[in-house]
Amino acid sequence: MPRFSIRPKPVLRMLADAPLEFPAPRLRPRTGQSALPPASWRRAAEWVDLELERAGLPVEAAAVLESRWGSDDVPQPEPSVLWPQPALDDHRSRGFALPGGPDNKETQKKQLKQLADNQQRLEELWKMSNSHGISWDELDTAFVAFAKEGKRRYAQWSQVPQAAKAGGDSAKADLPKAAKMKLECEAKAKDFYAQFRPSDEEGNPVDPKRMWPSRVRRLAARLFVQEKKKFLAPWAPGKLTGNLQALVAAKMIRRETHERIYGLAVPDKEEETKEN
Repeated sequence: MPRFSIRPKPVLRMLADAPLEFPAPRLRPRTGQSALPPASWRRAAEWVDLELERAGLPVEAAAVLESRWGSDDVPQPEPSVLWPQPALDDHRSRGFALPGGPDNKETQKKQLKQLADNQQRLEELWKMSNSHGISWDELDTAFVAFAKEGKRRYAQWSQVPQAAKAGGDSAKADLPKAAKMKLECEAKAKDFYAQFRPSDEEGNPVDPKRMWPSRVRRLAARLFVQEKKKFLAPWAPGKLTGNLQALVAAKMIRRETHERIYGLAVPDKEEETKEN
């Protein structure tokens, strides 16, 4: 009977010399404006300061009437989609003051009565309304704009740009961004494992994709998913709620600012608030 000699294949020999454990690749964390929460959830005090300054109300001066927001008479609402809201809570906690500060010469009995009436009316508004200062038409407009922008962004990711379709002269130029990113992620995965690859019998480095195909494929997939999430992050699940919440909170703050200065604003500030 013929003799057979079993010789290990070159790839198997290289696998035997290759490291058994690899360090975990460091994926880049989510960064940028899209990774941050809405602005109304950050630096609420600065948001409120700018709003009060825009209306001509003092920010650092002592208030004429202290706010009763959060007390037993004017309690905070139950938790909901809109509440708690830091900027809105900070704005309602601010005391009531006259435009120009409490030492203004126009601080007279009539103005103080008007300020007290404004406080009482605003407190009743807090008790009766959970959202005000914005209409359903404005919310619909914001929703449609969000949806259209999300579709446009996804088209940039999955479709070939019109400019490339018109004058593309290379094969890669005709690829959508997703396909280009897939190639880049595969190249990054190969570069990561290239530092661990051995050499073949002739001394040439082995292709990592040939050496560890499953590892390279999994790492490339992880990188691709991360890049896709980062590209579409502003339209991720839950972002619509956050954007609409910030819009409603900003409109409510603007409405309540107008209630604070009703009948008290100096002429130039009053005209400015009406224009805005």
